Amino acid sequence: MKKTTYLQQITELVDKKEFGQASERLKCSFKQIKPELSLMEIADAYYKWGICFWRTGEYKKACYKLKTALFLLANTSDHLLYARIKNVLGSVRMRMGDMTAALETFNEAYVYYKRIRKYNEILHPLSNMARIHFILGNLHRSIEVLRQEESINIKTINDIDELYITRRNLARVMLISGDFNEVKDILESMEENLLDTYSKSNLFQIYGMLSTFKLDHINALSYLNKSNEILGKLDIAHDIEVCMEYLGLNEYFRGNYSKAAEYYRQVLDMPELTASAVAQTNRMLTDVYIAQGDIDLAEKTAVKAEKAIKKIDEKKELGALWRAYGQICAAKKDNAKARDYFSRSSELLRRIGARYELAQTCFACGKSPAFEKDERLSYLSSAHALFSEMGVSKRLEEIDEISKDLRTGQSTWLVQDKDDDSAPVFIAKNKRMREIVAQAEQLAPHNISVLLTGDTGTGKDLLSQYIHHHSGREGPFVMVNCAAIPNDMVEAELFGYAKGAFTGAHHARQGLIEMASDGTLYLNEIVDASLVFQAKLLEVLETHRVRRLGENKIREIDFRLICATNHDMEKELERNRFRNDFYHRIKELHIHLPPLNDRADDVPDLALHFMKSLEGFPENGEYNREIEETCRLLAKQCWPGNVRELRAELKRIWVLAHGDIEEMLEIVEQHVEQDSREMFMSTLEDTNWNRRETARRLGVSDGTVRNWIRKYTF
Repeated sequence: MKKTTYLQQITELVDKKEFGQASERLKCSFKQIKPELSLMEIADAYYKWGICFWRTGEYKKACYKLKTALFLLANTSDHLLYARIKNVLGSVRMRMGDMTAALETFNEAYVYYKRIRKYNEILHPLSNMARIHFILGNLHRSIEVLRQEESINIKTINDIDELYITRRNLARVMLISGDFNEVKDILESMEENLLDTYSKSNLFQIYGMLSTFKLDHINALSYLNKSNEILGKLDIAHDIEVCMEYLGLNEYFRGNYSKAAEYYRQVLDMPELTASAVAQTNRMLTDVYIAQGDIDLAEKTAVKAEKAIKKIDEKKELGALWRAYGQICAAKKDNAKARDYFSRSSELLRRIGARYELAQTCFACGKSPAFEKDERLSYLSSAHALFSEMGVSKRLEEIDEISKDLRTGQSTWLVQDKDDDSAPVFIAKNKRMREIVAQAEQLAPHNISVLLTGDTGTGKDLLSQYIHHHSGREGPFVMVNCAAIPNDMVEAELFGYAKGAFTGAHHARQGLIEMASDGTLYLNEIVDASLVFQAKLLEVLETHRVRRLGENKIREIDFRLICATNHDMEKELERNRFRNDFYHRIKELHIHLPPLNDRADDVPDLALHFMKSLEGFPENGEYNREIEETCRLLAKQCWPGNVRELRAELKRIWVLAHGDIEEMLEIVEQHVEQDSREMFMSTLEDTNWNRRETARRLGVSDGTVRNWIRKYTF
C-alpha cells in the first residue's frame, strides 16, 4: 500500500470519528509503512493515534503517543501540528485529573495558535481552559473565557460548527450556575439540521441534563437515550459516561434508587474512567445509598468520592459531597458535625456561584433533623427562592409541602404567622432575660433597626419574631438567610425585577424588601452578607425606596429591619468584612442574648415547657415529683449549645426512655452523676489533691470533699 493512501485512510477514519477502526489499523500496519514516512508524517500518525486512544478512553496510551509526537516535532517549525498535539494532550491530562498540567498545556496551545493566527483552532484550547476553570470552581472566569471564544468566532471566523461547540460548552456551565432560561435560549439558537451526528448527540445530552435538573423526567429520559444511542455507535467513552450519570440522576430524582445505582455502577465498571467521572459518579452513588438508608455504605462510597475529588480539586463536587456528609452525620445523630458540613457546603457553593447545587443544599438542610424548625424553614425559604428563579416548579411544590408540615403544631422556636393571635413563647425567669423581653416589647412599636447577637441557640430568631408580633405591623415577617444569596443575585433578590429585565426574566417578581413592606425583614447570619449586599441595602435604609431591575418606577417601602449574628462584629469590622456605615445603621439598638449557662435559673421552666411538647408526655398531673426532679437536675448540667441543645437533649432522652417518666429521671440522674464526678476529679487534679482548696473552688465543705473522694476513687 502506498503511504499516501494509508495516511489518507487513517485521516478519514479519524475525521469520521471511527476511532476504534483507526486505532486498529495503525496497530496492524504502522510498523510496515513507517520506514517510508518522513519525520513530519510519523509525528502526524502518532498524533492521530493519540486522538484515537483519547476518544476511546485509553488515556495512558494516548499520553505516550502524543508525547512521542511532540518529541519528533521538537526541532521543526510546524507550529500548527505542535499546537494541535498540545491541545489534545491537554485534554488527555484533564481526563486523567492533572488540572494544573492540563491548564498549562492548553495555554501553550493557545499561544502557538495565536502566533500563527489560526483563529479557527484557537477556540479549542480556550474551550478547554474554560472547562478547567469550571472544575476548579471559577465559574465566572469560565463564562468569561467562553464569551471571549464566542466573540473571536463571530468577529474573525464565523464558523457555525465551532460557534455551536462554544455555545454548548457555555450552556453546560450555565446549567450549574442555575441560569436555566439562558441555557434554553442557547440551545434553541442552534439549528439541529445544521449539526453533524456527534454534535446532535451533545445537543440532546444538554437538553437531557436541563430536563433532569427541572425534574422533567420523561423528556430527560428521551433526550439522554437519544444521545446515548448515537454515542454508542461512535464509541466515545467520555460522553457515554456523562449520559449514564444523568440517566442515573434522573432515576434518583424519580425515587427509583435501585435503577439509579445500576446506572452509576455501569459507569464505574467502564475501563480507564476519567478522574472527574470517578468523583462525580461515586458522589452520586453516595446520595443513592443515603436515600436507601444504607448509611455505612454511603460513608464508604463518600470516602472514595472524596479521594477522587481532591485529586482534581473539583469545587462543585466537593460542595455536593459536603452536603452528603452532612446527611450522613445527621443520620448518625451527630447534629453538630452535620451542621458544620452543611454550612461548609452552602458557603463553598455560594462562593463559586454553583446556584443549582446551592439550592440542593438549602433543600437538604430544610429536610434535615440536624436543624431546628425555624432554621429549616429559613433554609427552605432560600431553596424556594433559588428554585423559583430556575423555574423548577415540582421542587417548589415539595418545598411548600414540607414547609406546611413544619408549621403544623405549636413550637417555641417556630416562626409564627401574623394572623396567629398567640405570641412566640419566651421563658424568662432570669432577671437579665426579663429585662430583654421588656426591652423588646418597649422598642417593638418604634421604627428602629435592631441587631441581635449571641451564641447559636440562645433565641435570636425567637426574639425577632417576638418583636415583630408586638410591633403592630400588619405586613409579613420575612426571614432571610444571608449566606444563601450569591453576589450575582443580590439585586434581583433584594429589589425584584420586571418582566424582560434580563434573559430568563419571563415574569415580574417582588424582591425580599418589597415582600416585607409594612412588616419586618429579618436578616439571619448578617455577617455572611457580602459587601455588595451591604451597599445595596444601606441605600434602601437611607431612602426607603426600591426600584425593580429593568423598571423605572420608584416604590416607597416601609419595613422594620432586624439583623442577627453569632459572630463578634467588632472583629469582623477589623477584618474589613463589614462596612462601618452599614454596621452602625443596622445596630441602632443592640441586644445581646446571654448563653443558657448564664441563666441557669431559666432551665427548669424551659425544660418543663419543652417536655410538654413531647409526644405522649402526660398532661394529667401524674409524676409531678419525677418531673420536678428531672427539671432540677437538668439545671445542674452545662449547656454549651444553649436552649437549642436543651430541647434536643430532652427529645433524645425521651426516646431513650421509651416515653417513661421514671426511666427519663434515671437517665438524667446518671448524666448528672457522671458530670459531677468529672468536674470534681478535674478540680481535685488541678489543686494537686488539696482538699481545702478543692472545697473552696466547688463551694462545698471539707467533709463533702472527703465523702466524694471515698465515693469516686475507691
